[in-house]
Amino acid sequence: MSCLNILDTANHYGNMNTAKSFYPKCMTQEYRQEDFLKRRIILGNEKGFDGHKMFMANQKYKTGTYHIMNDEKVLNAEDGWKVDIDEDILITTKDAPGIVAGHPVADCPVVIVGDRENGVTAVCHCSGELVDKKLPLLTFEALHKAEKDLGLTFSDQNVWAYVSACAGPNWTYNCYPNWATDEKVWENSIAERKNGIFNINIRQAILDQFSECGLTDVRFKLTDTITDPNYYSHSASFTNPVKAGRQYIGAFYSSDAFVKVK
Repeated sequence: MSCLNILDTANHYGNMNTAKSFYPKCMTQEYRQEDFLKRRIILGNEKGFDGHKMFMANQKYKTGTYHIMNDEKVLNAEDGWKVDIDEDILITTKDAPGIVAGHPVADCPVVIVGDRENGVTAVCHCSGELVDKKLPLLTFEALHKAEKDLGLTFSDQNVWAYVSACAGPNWTYNCYPNWATDEKVWENSIAERKNGIFNINIRQAILDQFSECGLTDVRFKLTDTITDPNYYSHSASFTNPVKAGRQYIGAFYSSDAFVKVK
């Protein structure tokens, strides 16, 4: 039976990104890709999936578009990291076990919304900009729409949400962030200190959106990526180079037929 697994690598498998800024300057793109694939295979063998089957969304539209991960482009992919998925939200299902939907992130959370009865789960990277565009709320709506596409009956009482490790309540900007354009989204989540520093509580902004759609089963991983030594952090990397990198956070349904990849 397929069970949902939440995947959070922290920094335990190294940087989960092939950007050249995270590697020595002499390393070619080909080397970076080979190095990353080797570590994905190690990760998958330990967690129960093929490391070639890790995917991310390009989030090109930022409007709540979604991709159901049961098509040939996904199922037959030799390397999921090389597959372009333009949509904003990934939908993984128990009928496509071993397919990992997620994102390499630092201080931004990954929001996961699942239906425990139907075995369908939506995964979305939610930066401050995307929270401003109401992607957490749209992820809930995408799950509903995807289940309709799959011929399933959606029931709110079966739905839960998970918000991953991210920048904690001490995340600050030295000005009001320019990506915060919707004042209502941030009315409970951005506060100005007397010295002109702004605190951003991205968890509260996400929770407010789930409250708006009536979702009450919301679980937070309260780890602060800025301060926790086990996590990468873009914010902290400016003063601590060890924090430069990305963890991969996502979800997949287990496969009874999984065989370790050599």
